[in-house]
Amino acid sequence: MILNSHLEVNLYQKESFEPPDFLKDKLFSSIKFVYQPQSIHDIRWIFSYSRKKKLSLIPRGAATTGIGGITPLRKSIMVDLTHLNRILDFDEKKKTIYFEAGLRWWELKQFLKKYSLELYTYPTSLFSTVGGWLSTGGFGVNSLKYGHISNFVESIEVVIPDDTKMLDRKDGAFKYFMGTEGQMGIISKVKLKIQEANPSKKYLVFFNNTLQAVSFLSDLFKSSKIAPVHVSYFDRQRLAHKNLLLNGKVVFPKLEGILIIFEDISSEEEFINIVKRNKGILAEDYLTAFLWNERYFPLSIKHFHPSILGCETIIPLENLTQYITEARKFGENYGIEISTEATFINNKEAVVFTIFPSKPGK
Repeated sequence: MILNSHLEVNLYQKESFEPPDFLKDKLFSSIKFVYQPQSIHDIRWIFSYSRKKKLSLIPRGAATTGIGGITPLRKSIMVDLTHLNRILDFDEKKKTIYFEAGLRWWELKQFLKKYSLELYTYPTSLFSTVGGWLSTGGFGVNSLKYGHISNFVESIEVVIPDDTKMLDRKDGAFKYFMGTEGQMGIISKVKLKIQEANPSKKYLVFFNNTLQAVSFLSDLFKSSKIAPVHVSYFDRQRLAHKNLLLNGKVVFPKLEGILIIFEDISSEEEFINIVKRNKGILAEDYLTAFLWNERYFPLSIKHFHPSILGCETIIPLENLTQYITEARKFGENYGIEISTEATFINNKEAVVFTIFPSKPGK
């Protein structure tokens, strides 16, 4: 299906952020139409058509990134892949599932839940598409233990201008389609490994300042007895944004917060000792549960501001204190409410997401 009315094209060019007017006016006029393929044949056709017309293709999933992933730089066709969303094969015994890449992570999790199965790792933007996250990121919830999502991709089907290929992890070209923003071709199908659902225990620990919080993280990661599956850092401004959602009924304190998830807490005593040694304060269970459930809505602050802008980068743990301190200073100097959240992908690095409210046109 082709969508080419002005209203339809404008709707499909929106994502989780609103770019300044001078960029929006210049770039958004570059989309000629939106194409919705229903099959592999349709994807091949749009490749052929775009080459004849000398137009670029912009693959689009659910557009949840919020950092300009679908903003065109020249005359283009936007390819909406969300209609390719069928589950094609499910092997409960071998714990694999095969599906079209336009399937959303939420739909996948809900399907697996019926069988007491779970994903190893998944994005915080749970309503994004699987193909979209493979193409743009791949580090998310539980990546501290399990690493990049590509570790659990058994195979992908990809469509390139002259061919359709099935690639498994041993294929040399497999890595070129992970995190490359669709530049190498379109991921059309995915086969994932899945696991038994595991019970978990959650802790939220508050600290008076960033230095204390990072010192706690260093001690936590050095311990050979403790193995969390997920760790996230929330600076005090990020927690203040969460207070807006609570509507004054309960309130996060003006402190730094670290959320830790365990599947095995056999060394709980060691964990509590590290918390005390670093002057941490264990949060009430309801605050911990709320923050954990909020992992699916990283951009929920949008409800309270005309727009937001932000950036995402990978930063070493040793540089996290300096980054948060400098970001906070920058915000104070310019009167901007800058907030930072960091999700650890291993014991030494975190994906750091910094956002701030903005006004369209500014």
